[in-house]
Amino acid sequence: MPTKEIAQAYRKRWYIEVFFRFIKQELNVSHLVSLNKNGIEVTLCMTLIGVTILIYKKKANKRL
Repeated sequence: MPTKEIAQAYRKRWYIEVFFRFIKQELNVSHLVSLNKNGIEVTLCMTLIGVTILIYKKKANKRL
């Protein structure tokens, strides 16, 4: 694999790691409640909704 492709893959993975660290720290999600596919999808969707609301509220507070 060429060096440029390795760097791009690492960069993509790094964004994922930063996102998961944010979820763990800001939303206090430390483990999955369910291990089946449907449960994981529901947890992920709820987490993304929570992140969206949190970002929206932070931006709204900055405007005040």
